[in-house]
Amino acid sequence: LDDAFALYQKRNFKEALDIARRLSNDPANAAESYDLIGRIYVDGGKFDSAILYLQKAINLDNDKTFVSGWSYAYLGQAYIMNGEKEKGVSELNKAIALNKTANSVKYAQSILRSNGIHSSEEPKWVTIEGEHIMYKFQDTAGWGYHVKFFKSDGEHRYKHFSQTRRSSV
Repeated sequence: LDDAFALYQKRNFKEALDIARRLSNDPANAAESYDLIGRIYVDGGKFDSAILYLQKAINLDNDKTFVSGWSYAYLGQAYIMNGEKEKGVSELNKAIALNKTANSVKYAQSILRSNGIHSSEEPKWVTIEGEHIMYKFQDTAGWGYHVKFFKSDGEHRYKHFSQTRRSSV
């Protein structure tokens, strides 16, 4: 699937679509494959088809991962381009509220802005205070260990830098 996304990013939609369709038969890859197929259809102006695939991706993504974040964003765009502005705004706001990746949130916000709409949702940020540094994270759900490690590592680096700097003065 990584190859399909790489081709998609190079705007080689035909080959990306072929790979994504083939991989959509594998349950482990279905949600991501449907998301990619939907995105390709949005970019190709096939909004009715895009809506079907993006809805499938969201329905299969039980854990509401980045797949849902991107699928909601592109689904919102598809609805708006299809003349269903209210549905589109609703889906874009879901992408923003879900807040799975900074890029999917920015993408959804840019679609809203380009249509003269302000979002009713804003990404949720968590502030964690260290001994010397204040950290801000988006969507820390399920990332407890990683956040603790990042905070610990940051504090360690700060202390090391401070000691090194003091000894060189």
